Amino acid sequence: MLDHENEVRDTDSESEFEDDVNFLDQNLIESGKRKRKRVNWSYVCTYPNHDEAYTEVKADWSSKKSNQTKTGIKDYYRCKISPKCKSEIYLLYLSTDERVSKFTNNVPHDHSYLNDCPRGIHPDVEQIISDLYQLGVTGPLKIIYTLRAQKVQNIPTQKQLYNFNSILKKQIYGKTTMNYADLEQACRQRVNYFYKTDNEAFILDYYIDAQSQTFRIAFSTKKLLNICQRAKILCVDATYKLNYQGFLFLIAGTLDFSREFHPICVAVTSDEKTESAHVELSVCWAHAQRAISNKIKNIQDEKIESNLMNDIYLLQLSNSKLDFEIKLKLFNKKWELIKKKYKNVEAFFDYFDTQWIRSVTKNWYEGVAAGLPSTNNSLEANNNSIKNVHTFRERLSLPIFLQKIEEILFNWSSDRGSIKFFTEKPFIGSEIWALTQKFIDRKPKFLEVEQKTFLVCYSDVNDEALDLLGDLLECNEECLDCFDILGFDKYSSLTNFIKVVRLAEDWTMSTCTCYSFFKFFMCKHIAFILLKKGIISLDPKYINVGCKTKPGPKKKAKKWFFHQLGNFDFK
Repeated sequence: MLDHENEVRDTDSESEFEDDVNFLDQNLIESGKRKRKRVNWSYVCTYPNHDEAYTEVKADWSSKKSNQTKTGIKDYYRCKISPKCKSEIYLLYLSTDERVSKFTNNVPHDHSYLNDCPRGIHPDVEQIISDLYQLGVTGPLKIIYTLRAQKVQNIPTQKQLYNFNSILKKQIYGKTTMNYADLEQACRQRVNYFYKTDNEAFILDYYIDAQSQTFRIAFSTKKLLNICQRAKILCVDATYKLNYQGFLFLIAGTLDFSREFHPICVAVTSDEKTESAHVELSVCWAHAQRAISNKIKNIQDEKIESNLMNDIYLLQLSNSKLDFEIKLKLFNKKWELIKKKYKNVEAFFDYFDTQWIRSVTKNWYEGVAAGLPSTNNSLEANNNSIKNVHTFRERLSLPIFLQKIEEILFNWSSDRGSIKFFTEKPFIGSEIWALTQKFIDRKPKFLEVEQKTFLVCYSDVNDEALDLLGDLLECNEECLDCFDILGFDKYSSLTNFIKVVRLAEDWTMSTCTCYSFFKFFMCKHIAFILLKKGIISLDPKYINVGCKTKPGPKKKAKKWFFHQLGNFDFK
């Protein structure tokens, strides 16, 4: 032992008596005095420097306190396993030397009480939690409530469940980080198409470039790919907030004639700047409407804003490309003088023309394509189900998310043909039948202008308007000037009050220019013409029995100040 170390213990004994106090002498409590108990420290060893000393003690000891003494700094450490253990050490950093001395209080470690204390989660409870996690109950509070409902004993705390879930997630999904080499290896393992069942997911194609840090991975199943044979349109949308890295998740699918969305494939991509394929794009009217409504507020004139937005609504109801071009020309002509008078109106029309007429987002009217909905509500609902049902609104790491995609596609593929069916033809539902009966009660009229082409309207529309619209049906893009005499308002009223019905060889594929047809692929006007032509018959459950008229002359109405209920008089 070093001489100066003995000297430290002798000259500094008074300081140790005051500083090294851990508990009270219980024998003197009755006297009302507090007496500090002295701790006897013994030298253990010497380390050449601070780094070696700290490296040696940090594994088993945790810092407690530090005191400045005459000979140097004393750092006290307690047992790291439990604060109730009385074993302690301190390191003496001499002010005159780089070496560090280690001392102990000679109290052995005592961890026997730990065996009596419950630690961790009981194995039986762990198994129940694992089963719940596999069923989708992943939130700690939901797990606690479920265990309570099952009357499970020794329910763990929220902190214990957070830790257990993180360990369980690693066991199920593996590591949470991934490099480009791991990503390419994971893709190669999932490409094997021939050994997959109809509902098992596989990778259609992938592109990975580590140098530019971009990748694109497309997934599908055999059953979902078969939907392509019946698809006429493709609905594509992107959703975010599904993974930590913020990569884009694309969903592509189609709609059947019951407006049910059927996914075909999904993709994960890191790149959003690649040009789209050479296809005709359609824009969701809900998104376009919100953007236009926000921009139109800059006009700062409520009357002009209201009238202009109403005209845009009429423009959106265009039933074909020709109809849209006619209305657009008349629309611009109507607002030409107002544009010159108000700069805010002119600025709005510049925005409207640039963003919604002469760009790829020009297809926002109803009649863009047959069977194409004006909004992507069903696709948005499908995106919402991913977050609510599959990911539970938790952001997943990329390796876990790739496995979750396989689970999602397996469930979607299994649903097809079991609980979700593809409707290949339009049908007349109960709502259409009820509207048709009310429409017939108003005694509408129709005119056959061509073979299997009919004009349908209410009885209050005059024959002159019918003949005018019938003549306009023969016009094409080369004779747009002939509509100038009508004006935007008159032409919009004409096309809104008179509907054009075109019957097909298969009557279920007939078309109409009304809004209901573009939304439901069937309408009361088609059903009315089919009934008039005897192609179908009205469902008896929508025919009212009515009541028999009483014999004899009907009573005349009395003066307004007399009560008269039906044919009964109350005296």
